[in-house]
Amino acid sequence: MVLFLCLCYGCHNDDKTTTNLKGMWIDTGKQDTLIFDEKYDNTFEVRRGYEIVNGYRLPKIGTDFYQYKWRNDSILVNGYLWNCICFPAHYFSINADNTILEIGEFYNPNNPTSNRLKFYKVK
Repeated sequence: MVLFLCLCYGCHNDDKTTTNLKGMWIDTGKQDTLIFDEKYDNTFEVRRGYEIVNGYRLPKIGTDFYQYKWRNDSILVNGYLWNCICFPAHYFSINADNTILEIGEFYNPNNPTSNRLKFYKVK
């Protein structure tokens, strides 16, 4: 019985919305995309497009895979390409019908802002 409870507790994520996040989300400017795929637990992908830097076509800053954790009404994120093991907290909210997600800007850990980004679920 104890083993069963431990297994169930271990399988339970402290995620109030993880299943609601699955899919693709596009920002209001239609330039950035968040992808929450069920293949990757507590990980999402950010696609931000490309820019030309010194004649090279490179992904925009913030294009990366991110790990995330929950804390109350915040999401803690850490980019796989970041050179730190920090999980800074950012504002997070999702509406009742799971179609609009609002998150604090997290793309650049060295230049945090209080901007909030709004994304719409497309699939």
